[in-house]
Amino acid sequence: MTDYIPYGRQDINQQDIDAVIEVLRSDWITQGPAIERFEKAFSPQLCAENCGDSSMRKNHEEMITISDSFATVDLGSYYAILPIQSRYTTEQYCDIMGASPVPLGFSYNSGSNKQFLTVEELRELIKIHVDPKFRV
Repeated sequence: MTDYIPYGRQDINQQDIDAVIEVLRSDWITQGPAIERFEKAFSPQLCAENCGDSSMRKNHEEMITISDSFATVDLGSYYAILPIQSRYTTEQYCDIMGASPVPLGFSYNSGSNKQFLTVEELRELIKIHVDPKFRV
Protein backbone atom coordinates (compact mmCIF):
# COMPACT_ATOMS: atom_id res chain seq x y z
CA MET A 1 0.00 0.00 0.00
CA THR A 2 1.28 3.48 -0.87
CA ASP A 3 0.98 6.71 1.10
CA TYR A 4 -0.65 8.55 -1.80
CA ILE A 5 -3.69 8.20 -3.95
CA PRO A 6 -2.75 7.49 -7.58
CA TYR A 7 -3.93 9.99 -10.16
CA GLY A 8 -4.23 9.52 -13.91
CA ARG A 9 -2.10 11.52 -16.30
CA GLN A 10 -3.83 13.45 -19.08
CA ASP A 11 -2.69 13.11 -22.66
CA ILE A 12 -2.00 16.76 -23.50
CA ASN A 13 0.35 17.50 -26.37
CA GLN A 14 1.93 20.70 -27.66
CA GLN A 15 -0.87 21.20 -30.20
CA ASP A 16 -3.41 21.21 -27.35
CA ILE A 17 -1.34 23.72 -25.37
CA ASP A 18 -0.87 25.95 -28.42
CA ALA A 19 -4.64 25.94 -29.09
CA VAL A 20 -5.40 27.04 -25.53
CA ILE A 21 -2.75 29.77 -25.63
CA GLU A 22 -4.10 31.00 -28.99
CA VAL A 23 -7.59 31.43 -27.52
CA LEU A 24 -6.28 33.02 -24.31
CA ARG A 25 -4.37 35.59 -26.36
CA SER A 26 -7.41 36.35 -28.51
CA ASP A 27 -10.35 38.62 -27.71
CA TRP A 28 -12.61 35.57 -27.35
CA ILE A 29 -12.78 33.17 -24.41
CA THR A 30 -16.35 31.83 -24.07
CA GLN A 31 -17.53 32.62 -27.56
CA GLY A 32 -16.13 33.43 -30.98
CA PRO A 33 -14.48 31.57 -33.85
CA ALA A 34 -12.67 28.92 -31.77
CA ILE A 35 -15.92 27.92 -30.07
CA GLU A 36 -17.71 27.66 -33.40
CA ARG A 37 -14.86 25.49 -34.80
CA PHE A 38 -15.10 23.27 -31.73
CA GLU A 39 -18.88 23.00 -32.07
CA LYS A 40 -18.61 22.06 -35.73
CA ALA A 41 -15.95 19.44 -35.03
CA PHE A 42 -17.72 18.02 -32.00
CA SER A 43 -21.25 17.89 -33.32
CA PRO A 44 -21.77 18.75 -36.99
CA GLN A 45 -25.43 17.68 -36.81
CA LEU A 46 -26.12 20.14 -34.00
CA CYS A 47 -24.17 22.84 -35.78
CA ALA A 48 -26.18 22.57 -38.94
CA GLU A 49 -28.88 24.60 -37.18
CA ASN A 50 -27.30 26.20 -34.10
CA CYS A 51 -23.60 26.99 -34.60
CA GLY A 52 -22.74 30.55 -33.80
CA ASP A 53 -25.96 31.01 -31.82
CA SER A 54 -24.63 32.12 -28.43
CA SER A 55 -28.08 31.68 -26.89
CA MET A 56 -27.49 27.91 -27.19
CA ARG A 57 -24.41 28.07 -24.94
CA LYS A 58 -24.36 27.56 -21.22
CA ASN A 59 -23.71 30.61 -19.07
CA HIS A 60 -22.34 28.61 -16.15
CA GLU A 61 -20.32 25.43 -15.92
CA GLU A 62 -21.08 22.85 -13.24
CA MET A 63 -17.88 21.21 -12.08
CA ILE A 64 -19.36 19.15 -9.23
CA THR A 65 -22.93 17.97 -9.58
CA ILE A 66 -25.31 17.19 -6.72
CA SER A 67 -25.02 13.49 -7.60
CA ASP A 68 -21.23 13.73 -7.07
CA SER A 69 -21.62 15.18 -3.56
CA PHE A 70 -21.51 11.79 -1.82
CA ALA A 71 -17.97 11.21 -3.21
CA THR A 72 -16.64 14.79 -2.98
CA VAL A 73 -14.25 16.13 -0.35
CA ASP A 74 -13.09 19.66 0.41
CA LEU A 75 -9.31 20.04 0.47
CA GLY A 76 -9.38 23.74 1.35
CA SER A 77 -8.25 25.35 -1.90
CA TYR A 78 -9.93 22.79 -4.14
CA TYR A 79 -12.34 19.85 -4.18
CA ALA A 80 -11.73 16.23 -5.13
CA ILE A 81 -14.28 13.75 -6.42
CA LEU A 82 -13.11 10.37 -5.19
CA PRO A 83 -13.45 7.20 -7.24
CA ILE A 84 -16.15 4.77 -6.20
CA GLN A 85 -13.71 1.87 -6.11
CA SER A 86 -10.59 2.83 -4.24
CA ARG A 87 -8.13 1.32 -1.81
CA TYR A 88 -9.16 4.08 0.62
CA THR A 89 -12.52 4.88 2.15
CA THR A 90 -13.61 8.51 2.11
CA GLU A 91 -12.82 8.68 5.83
CA GLN A 92 -9.29 7.32 5.27
CA TYR A 93 -8.71 9.75 2.41
CA CYS A 94 -9.85 12.66 4.57
CA ASP A 95 -7.51 11.58 7.39
CA ILE A 96 -4.53 11.21 5.05
CA MET A 97 -5.14 14.41 3.06
CA GLY A 98 -6.61 16.64 5.77
CA ALA A 99 -9.86 16.90 3.82
CA SER A 100 -13.46 16.95 4.92
CA PRO A 101 -16.53 15.54 3.14
CA VAL A 102 -18.91 18.07 1.61
CA PRO A 103 -22.59 17.97 2.64
CA LEU A 104 -24.87 15.70 0.62
CA GLY A 105 -26.57 17.78 -2.04
CA PHE A 106 -23.49 20.03 -2.48
CA SER A 107 -22.72 21.29 -5.98
CA TYR A 108 -20.04 23.59 -7.35
CA ASN A 109 -20.55 25.72 -10.43
CA SER A 110 -19.31 28.95 -11.92
CA GLY A 111 -22.63 30.64 -11.21
CA SER A 112 -22.32 30.24 -7.45
CA ASN A 113 -18.55 30.54 -7.26
CA LYS A 114 -17.47 33.47 -5.07
CA GLN A 115 -13.76 33.40 -5.92
CA PHE A 116 -12.54 34.30 -9.40
CA LEU A 117 -8.96 34.66 -10.56
CA THR A 118 -7.78 37.98 -11.96
CA VAL A 119 -6.27 38.19 -15.44
CA GLU A 120 -2.84 38.48 -13.83
CA GLU A 121 -3.42 35.38 -11.68
CA LEU A 122 -4.54 33.41 -14.74
CA ARG A 123 -1.48 34.51 -16.67
CA GLU A 124 0.78 33.47 -13.79
CA LEU A 125 -0.85 30.02 -13.69
CA ILE A 126 -0.27 29.66 -17.43
CA LYS A 127 3.41 30.49 -16.90
CA ILE A 128 3.71 27.97 -14.07
CA HIS A 129 1.74 25.09 -15.56
CA VAL A 130 1.72 25.54 -19.34
CA ASP A 131 4.38 27.84 -20.79
CA PRO A 132 7.04 29.62 -18.70
CA LYS A 133 7.67 31.98 -21.65
CA PHE A 134 4.03 33.03 -21.96
CA ARG A 135 3.71 36.78 -22.60
CA VAL A 136 0.86 39.02 -23.68
